[in-house]
Amino acid sequence: MYDIKQEIIDVANRLYEKNLNGGYGGNLSIKVENIIYITRGGIPKVNLTPEDIAIIDIEGNFIEGKPSSEYKMHLYTYQKNAQIKAIVHAHPPYTMGFSIGPTDIPTELFPETSMLIGKVHISPFFPSGSNELAEDVADRFANGAIAVLMEKHGISVVSTTSLWDAYYKLEAIEHVAMAYTTHTILKEARR
Repeated sequence: MYDIKQEIIDVANRLYEKNLNGGYGGNLSIKVENIIYITRGGIPKVNLTPEDIAIIDIEGNFIEGKPSSEYKMHLYTYQKNAQIKAIVHAHPPYTMGFSIGPTDIPTELFPETSMLIGKVHISPFFPSGSNELAEDVADRFANGAIAVLMEKHGISVVSTTSLWDAYYKLEAIEHVAMAYTTHTILKEARR
């Protein structure tokens, strides 16, 4: 039997193991019909237990536990695009480097990321947990974005199929960010 909470736990652990997220950063969610399973706030996202996964409904009513302070970003995204089934928000280090600028992540350099993700959209800086951030990111996903880089914050990636699919897309974006950063450093070193 499919265990939604266990999938969130497994993806959170993978993010940490692959250095794609720090202990306290980020949040993950899965929507099943009108119910959203989302990580709780203020806890490390490694070695989660089922009790660390909160449940809210599509109207934003808390059913079980207290969700992450970023729950509105997830909620609004699901409300504005019913096709989306999962969201990974994380702070991968090379991708975070692009968020400081912010600067476009050149996904078009590699055919796989170009086809799989397309352009990584950029959301300007809004405070973490704010309605402005939640609305801006959700609007970008409603207009077809698959990944949104939030200035000085992190990246959110969505999937219409599964949390693992969103994870693999995030991993692909981090690989592009890492390759481009390495290329830039090597190019400068050769001067």
